[in-house]
Parts: sequence; C-alpha cells; structure tokens
Amino acid sequence: MKLLFFVLITGLIDCLNPATIITQLLILVKSKSAKLSAYFALATYVTYLAIGYLFSLGLTAILKNYIANISISWNFTFIFVELLVLLVCVYFLINGLTTVKKPTERKSIFLQPLPIITLAIGSTLSDFPTALPYFAFIGKIEPMGFDMFTTFAYFSLYNFIYILPLLVLLFLYRNNQDYFEIYFKKIESFIDALGKIVLYVLLSSCIVIFSIDILLFFHDGNSIWNSIGFKFSQ
Repeated sequence: MKLLFFVLITGLIDCLNPATIITQLLILVKSKSAKLSAYFALATYVTYLAIGYLFSLGLTAILKNYIANISISWNFTFIFVELLVLLVCVYFLINGLTTVKKPTERKSIFLQPLPIITLAIGSTLSDFPTALPYFAFIGKIEPMGFDMFTTFAYFSLYNFIYILPLLVLLFLYRNNQDYFEIYFKKIESFIDALGKIVLYVLLSSCIVIFSIDILLFFHDGNSIWNSIGFKFSQ
C-alpha cells in the first residue's frame, strides 16, 4: 500500500510537466483533431515507459559498455552527431525567427501523425534526464527485486498517471469541443506566443550547450556529458 501511494505521489508530481501540457494544448487548438492528440499522448506514454523500464533493467549500461568497446572513437562520433543536431537547431531557429506567417497559410504539414509521434518521442527523451520524480520512483522499485511482470505493471501504472493531464485535455475536448474551441480561440494568440517562446528557448539552449560541448571537445578532448557519468573510451 505504501508503494502504491509512493507511485501515485511521484507520478502526480511528474505529470505536472508544463512543456508536455502546452504541447498537447497546441495540438488540440491548431489541429482540432482528437486523433492527433491521442497519438501524442500514446507516443509519450510508450516512450516514457520504455526508457524508464530499460533504464531500470540496466540496459543503458549494457549499451554504453558495448559502444565503448567499438573500434572507432565514441566521443568523436558523438560530437559529429551533436554537430549535425546543432546545425538543425540553428536552421529551425533562424527559420522560425525570419519566417512571416501568411494569412492564407493552410494547416501545417507538421500536424500529421508521424511528425506528432516524432515530437512526442523527442520531447519525452529530452525530458527524461531531468525527471527527478521518475528517478525517485525507479530508485524505489529497483531494490525491491520484483519479477519483470510486476515491475512492468508498476511502470505502466506510473506512466498512466504521468499522461493523465493529456488524457484529461483530450476528454474535455471530445466532450466539449465547441466550448473548448471558443475558449481557446480567445487565448490562441497567447498560446501561439507561449509555444514560440518555449520552442525558441529549447532550440537556443540546445545550441548553447552543444556549441560549448563541441568547443570543449576540440580544446582538450573532454565533453560536458563526461561530467554527468557518460564516460566513453577514446
């Protein structure tokens, strides 16, 4: 009973994720599609469940050791990938700051199932390193020695709690669509501005972190990620 209470509390704390909730709101307001919203919630659930469960099983450590033993330099390969991501972030940041929205603009190509699922996976993976309640939950479950089925059941429950705000928004939209659209149409410009701010902050943060990391690597061969435990052989 105490464990279930712990799962409930940590899950409720973790579910109050402003970035995920705002993204769900933007999908509903912009696409007016409950189906796309459901795709986002389901992809978020599966991704968060998978990465947390694999982390608890120690598969990340196994993969890390495997990668460390390959013949090429992992650090150099990682920096190369990081550089590519940096260039993509710069492109989208510049494009977002310089593109003028036309009044006749149709529904964005990004409001399609595959981009929405990709967005859910990417945002969930980026949130995981800072998910302190999730780490507390994993730290509580791991020493208990449950079998795989029981462990998976607890993870499934935790992640259901995590996506509850997304499901609540989806439920409200499906049952009060007209009111929902009227209400959010009044604050659509605010949501647009807030969404852009969140996007630009994320892109700018990635650009700054990746730039510093690349400069450090070429200066002395070290990486920011080494300082947080991702130590790979040269």
